[in-house]
Amino acid sequence: MKKILKLLCIMTTILTTCIILCLSAFADHSYEYYEYMSSATGLSIDELRIIEKHYGDLREYCNITVPNDVKIESEDEVCFFNRNETSVNRSSSINTYASSSGSGSSSPMSSSDWQYMLGWVEKGDIIVTKDYYALGVYNSGHAGIMYNGSDTSDGTFEVVEHTGTGTSKCYNLQDHWRRLYTMRAYYVDYSNITNQQRKNAADYAYEHLQGLSYNGTAKVTDQAVNCASLVWKAFKYTYPYVELDKSSTGLCVPSNFVQTNKTVLWASVNWNTGDHVW
Repeated sequence: MKKILKLLCIMTTILTTCIILCLSAFADHSYEYYEYMSSATGLSIDELRIIEKHYGDLREYCNITVPNDVKIESEDEVCFFNRNETSVNRSSSINTYASSSGSGSSSPMSSSDWQYMLGWVEKGDIIVTKDYYALGVYNSGHAGIMYNGSDTSDGTFEVVEHTGTGTSKCYNLQDHWRRLYTMRAYYVDYSNITNQQRKNAADYAYEHLQGLSYNGTAKVTDQAVNCASLVWKAFKYTYPYVELDKSSTGLCVPSNFVQTNKTVLWASVNWNTGDHVW
């Protein structure tokens, strides 16, 4: 059993494709203000503008105080927004949105944390983080399935995932996971699934689940996917008897992989709840 082989568990969110577009200033706020709010929250500028449109003042909504040296008001400047940017430099002095329950961390993973995770993740593992914002919900989480890990001979670490931008792809693990605050690796232990079968599920994801469009509320039967339904499909479509948890409506979210007895916690960083507690 995999847990016996490797004992107890001891990016800022995601750097993705940057498509630079020139936009006029939004409302009366400066680009410097949006940059600061982006670095403080871990959200892209476009995401912040959407939130502002629906919920009003970002400072009140996110409970963030903007320093006096940050220019807030616009002076009819022309702004260059990274339309698809979700990468930010969250300061460790700002409390992370990784865990509203206090079970996360106020700082991104250290180099030793990252090396620790690299030493454990293997092909077919499900990796999960709390550090995501989706559908208007903080701590909604993110998940992917490892395609290459510590057990592969070429030394690469790759994950098949959908980041919410573009289509699903196989990325280098460090592209979107290196600067996160929280990270866990689980392996599926259900219906006598073997280690090789978990690897076969990763192969299926690589061969058949790339290039899919994104829908945050996609059901597992939909063609479009969210990050969790992609992982769900990888196992279900490879081995029909391996059906991971989902809601009664067919929605699968990252917490489903944590709050289930069908997975086993394999490694964890900055996540201080029980093995199956979100």
